[in-house]
Amino acid sequence: MRFLFFWSLGCTLGAVFSVEAAAWAGLMVAALSRWAPVRLRWGVLTLAVALLGASWGAQRAPSSSPLVSPDGLVEIRGTVARSVRVSDRDVRTTLIDVSVDGRPMTNPLSLRARGACAWRVGALYKGLAELRSHGSVGAQRRLFGRARSEGPIAASCAAERRPHEGISLPSADSAALLRALSLGDRTGVTPSIREAFIDTGTMHLLAISGLHLGVVAWGLYRTLLALLCLLGPGAWTRDNPRFAAALAILGVWGVVSQIQTTDATLRAAWAVSFILLGLCAGRRADPLRVLLLAASAVVTLDPRAPLGASFQLSFIAVWAILSVAPHVSALRERLESPGAVSLPTMRRVGRGLLELGMVNLAASAATAPLGLSWFGQLSWVGPLVNLVATPWVALVVVPSMVVWLFISGLWPPLGALTAPILDGVLGLLLDGLEVWAELAGSAQWVAVPRWSGLALSLGVVGLLGRGWRRLGGVALVAIGL
Repeated sequence: MRFLFFWSLGCTLGAVFSVEAAAWAGLMVAALSRWAPVRLRWGVLTLAVALLGASWGAQRAPSSSPLVSPDGLVEIRGTVARSVRVSDRDVRTTLIDVSVDGRPMTNPLSLRARGACAWRVGALYKGLAELRSHGSVGAQRRLFGRARSEGPIAASCAAERRPHEGISLPSADSAALLRALSLGDRTGVTPSIREAFIDTGTMHLLAISGLHLGVVAWGLYRTLLALLCLLGPGAWTRDNPRFAAALAILGVWGVVSQIQTTDATLRAAWAVSFILLGLCAGRRADPLRVLLLAASAVVTLDPRAPLGASFQLSFIAVWAILSVAPHVSALRERLESPGAVSLPTMRRVGRGLLELGMVNLAASAATAPLGLSWFGQLSWVGPLVNLVATPWVALVVVPSMVVWLFISGLWPPLGALTAPILDGVLGLLLDGLEVWAELAGSAQWVAVPRWSGLALSLGVVGLLGRGWRRLGGVALVAIGL
């Protein structure tokens, strides 16, 4: 756990300060740890891991190219050697015989641009692009760019569609919400619907994140486990949970490959995968360790991720939920004690409402300062609306959506027949959010400094802990204020 934390910290610091030479220092420190005293050995190894992480972060994060003009754009000329469509609106192209602002380059250039179709191989390209370089220490850096204009479109442009992209619902708003929740495509969501989600503090429900993938992974695991158990005596019953977890991992990443992924989607996929890997190994996953593993995986792939809003909001929200879990357990034990509540039904309902309320309040309180600092948004009805909207999406909307998409893929006529049911489920969500948005008014506020928002959010998480964590939380809240 300690090594993962300092590796991630080193990756981010290395990406920010470009300390590539830290790799040699890390190796030297690791070698010297052999002769270090036993009490200092772990500290020396931790320093070595942090230095190696800093070197990795400096290599993974593209630094600015010396060829970049003051406005951040350069003129690119080159010949298209390869071009593929990587999403509904993006094309990745490899250019050869490249010149940048009239200077010939020896290496190919990987260029990403807007477009629905791949570029024609052999065609000449000329246009402006944002250029970055990437490479290991001492090696010649490779160039990567983001084009500002479309290139030469291929003559045969096959229409590529995502699964169920052509299936629609009776209501246009419900159909747009379905594409956002199932494919990650929010282009059809109207500004009025976006404002309703923002004003009610439920914008996180539009992103395919842990809530959605968690429901999908749990459904896949339980379904596969049931199918394996139905195989009868020929099945290895003892290993069925492991096989189901392994197949569920493949299913989760299969779903991820078919949608427009975001940082939140990839983080959720990693976290779900680590939990399922724990089931494959026959061990119960520790939530904090899974959170740190997911964060380390994301930071290793993108060292600058912790500097973005999506990373901070996602992980602080989950950290707050894990921090409030001991308090929820204590409350559950108190409610289940003899004589606390007379009727079992009232006990279960009350326990569920209190647990849901505590988790919702913890996540809302921890992420509110970040939302105010990054977007200048703060909804006073967010905790109350999320108390209903989040369970509705997790327990009703997502399962209904998955079942309906599965039915539509197998038999489109049955999907068209049952579309009004899903349309009604999504319509209830939209109608409820619009009513609350009108009552709440605009969620736009004056943004606070980002360092202040981060300090306040971390302080709230610290206050949910005990001992030294609570003292640290008080100090962070004071700093943020």
